[in-house]
Amino acid sequence: MSGFVATLRRELWSFWTSPAAFVSLTLFLLVQGFAFAAVTTAAAQHPELAELGLLTTYLGQSLFVPAGLLLLCPVLTMRLLAEERRSGTLELLLSAPVSTLSLVLGKLSAAWLNYAAFWLPTLVFPWLVGEGEQGGALLLVSYVTVLALGAMLLALGTLLSAVGRTPMLAAFLSGTSILTIVLLGVGEQVFEPGPVTAVCHHLSLQAQLSEGARGHLSLATLLLDASVVVFCCFLTVRVIDSWRRE
Repeated sequence: MSGFVATLRRELWSFWTSPAAFVSLTLFLLVQGFAFAAVTTAAAQHPELAELGLLTTYLGQSLFVPAGLLLLCPVLTMRLLAEERRSGTLELLLSAPVSTLSLVLGKLSAAWLNYAAFWLPTLVFPWLVGEGEQGGALLLVSYVTVLALGAMLLALGTLLSAVGRTPMLAAFLSGTSILTIVLLGVGEQVFEPGPVTAVCHHLSLQAQLSEGARGHLSLATLLLDASVVVFCCFLTVRVIDSWRRE
């Protein structure tokens, strides 16, 4: 447990004491603020969007939210293990009295907390347009969905940071993987109804976001996200253990 806490504190301190963290946060909020403003403008011109609600349209229909995941998750995970390996500090880390599982969970948890901190300011968006008081439960379910999706994608990024030898390669692999998942989700509208479309629906980031934005929190979806997190953590531990044997 002490190894997990030490790793978590180290990663959080390293991230938030760098200018890149605040530059990334500013850019992320500018993009999401622009997206919400665009949704508000579109709802004023199209009554059907206004009927859905601005929060539902923003989180469930806007492409800027999946785009935010596509850009944010690789940035938060690219340095977790690849930078340690590139800079030569990994040997010191592996020689410390910290189990591999504590190391992986500490780094992943730090990335997830950073991810949550990026999304936290967007909670004010509904209140800016007077929807905050009307849908507290909807807001909760929507952001639980965003956080669950983030955990899944960050776990994948952590694994790819262990596989990639440099942060840029890790970011490329993570971004490509997330983009592939996004494109697989498009198959839900392309293929005829059947097993293929069912698989595409379960893999679709947009489908998860859309369901969450409507207030539907599916246990099957949460189990899928959790299963991916566990599987990626397992593989990451195996990769790092292979380094110990080299």
